[in-house]
Amino acid sequence: MALDESPLPELLDALRAGDGVNLIRDAVRLVMQELIELEATETIGAGRYERTDARTNERNGHRTRLLSTQAGDIELKIPIPGTLSWLSAQAFDDAPLRIG
Repeated sequence: MALDESPLPELLDALRAGDGVNLIRDAVRLVMQELIELEATETIGAGRYERTDARTNERNGHRTRLLSTQAGDIELKIPIPGTLSWLSAQAFDDAPLRIG
């Protein structure tokens, strides 16, 4: 993710405004989304829109998934792989994920 596309400036503005719960929720969303994308990139062998000989799979869009936390619900984008071998089946069931 390039710095100009990053939601970090919005998070810093929320911190300055004293919007604590929203800041925590947004920070958790940012970290979780980056971890999901990193796992997908590592497993597939290529980043989004990247073409390499090491690629073992492909991305087939995203599916939204609700993550429930003590700071509130967070909507995450879960990459849909061309094959489901690397992604937990739990990511595709309809029950919300829960943390805390």
